[in-house]
Amino acid sequence: EAVSESQRRFLGTLWNVYSFFVLYANIDGFDPKQYDIAYENRTEMDRWLLSVINSTIKKVRQDLDEMDITGAARALEALIDDISNWYVRRSRERYWKSEMDDDKISAYLTLYEALVSFIKMAAPFVPFITEELYQNLVRSVYTDAPISIHLCDFPEAKEELIDKTLEHKMELARKIVELGRAARNKGKIKNRQPLQKMMVQLRNFQDEQLLVDLSDIIKEELNIKEIEYIHVAEEYFTYFVKPRFDLLGPKYGKLMSGIAKAIAQANATQLINEAREKGQVVLDVNGENITIAETELDIRAQDKEGFCAEGEGGYYVVLDTTITRELMLEGIARELTSKIQNMRKDAGFEVEDKIYLYYHGDDTIDEVMEKFGNEIKTDTLALEVHNTQPPADSFHHEWNVNDHKVLIGVKKA
Repeated sequence: EAVSESQRRFLGTLWNVYSFFVLYANIDGFDPKQYDIAYENRTEMDRWLLSVINSTIKKVRQDLDEMDITGAARALEALIDDISNWYVRRSRERYWKSEMDDDKISAYLTLYEALVSFIKMAAPFVPFITEELYQNLVRSVYTDAPISIHLCDFPEAKEELIDKTLEHKMELARKIVELGRAARNKGKIKNRQPLQKMMVQLRNFQDEQLLVDLSDIIKEELNIKEIEYIHVAEEYFTYFVKPRFDLLGPKYGKLMSGIAKAIAQANATQLINEAREKGQVVLDVNGENITIAETELDIRAQDKEGFCAEGEGGYYVVLDTTITRELMLEGIARELTSKIQNMRKDAGFEVEDKIYLYYHGDDTIDEVMEKFGNEIKTDTLALEVHNTQPPADSFHHEWNVNDHKVLIGVKKA
């Protein structure tokens, strides 16, 4: 089971990234030999991936030199996750654009270079799948390349492409996105439902300065309109701390009532901060100093009305969960777009196929289409949108979208 899970997580992810690249490269007739965009002219996201690739090359070479096979494999696993779940996901719309501008070319070149470097590093670990990818990605383009990936030199790190500040900045952004998603889950708010505001508390001012540059990425990932950087996240929730009786009872017996009283009387925020910083707290119980580990405390947070917070390691995210009518309508528009995209796939349409779109719903659905119809039309490649019952020869389905019934039909143009 463990091997099977690793196979899905590693090989499955690699194949998905490769398939994504090949699909769009074939649609656009992309040939890496035809283009060259200098490192400094690529986007921050591109430069980040090139930095991570070269940092990983450095680490994998060092690990293999030291016979640390597991360390090298884990570095590769982390890298393909970075490529798939951050770079490709954040860059999708760049590949979807109709014009082959410098931004789109840069996205293609960066992903191509990343894939080729990755399979060369991974070749000793997964020799057959990397050979398959190499033949299509490299040999079909560069006929003078070695006839097998296993006759290629192992990649060398390009130190000039490694930017540790940029890597740290992107890691910060991903951390905040991760906490934001956790806060949404806790508040049972769908990712497609836009929210107006998010408050973020970081460990220090330097991190705040770095993260401001990536605010647009964070807002897009979390579907948030605005971000405010704060310094006291505790204004939006209340901490409650109790002793873990199951752990402390056997150790302290009769002193437990005194320990519980001391914890109840202490400032919860100060107690928690000290426990997290030092790993323990010292309490005065009936004149005796009692040391209690952080793991022996039951720490809980209660969000204040209208907010949902998540925190870890000194980072906090607080979502303003108030949903106005405008936000509610936009949320329905996002859901409709998702449903239509799924219908395109189910109908067997190609990625580039244009469609005619039909819909029939209540007054709220009509209002959504009036406000966001053009966006939905663009995102789903619809040439025309008709507010009518779908024709019999269309692919149609009735949906319940946020408690609003709507009949949707799609037809290839």
